Amino acid sequence: MPNTYTQIYLQVVFATKGRDIKIKSEVREEIEQYICGIFSNKKQKVLAIYANPDHLHIFFSYKNLQITIPELIKTVKPKFRNRKKRVF
Repeated sequence: MPNTYTQIYLQVVFATKGRDIKIKSEVREEIEQYICGIFSNKKQKVLAIYANPDHLHIFFSYKNLQITIPELIKTVKPKFRNRKKRVF
């Protein structure tokens, strides 16, 4: 019986509205840890993340195929948006 193996890597970039500088250096690391926690709860593995002042890069291994990529992004984006409002 053949086995199926998948190895999918994705990069997602979230930009602030109007590319305004919203992510302050004081909270950058906290935001990165928060986003990594969301991905971890969804059984995904973040390989690299960096919060620039006007956008955020997330490079991750798409492991849990039970959740679709659009569902994953829809889960992360609103939580990140709400977190931004509280942090700043």
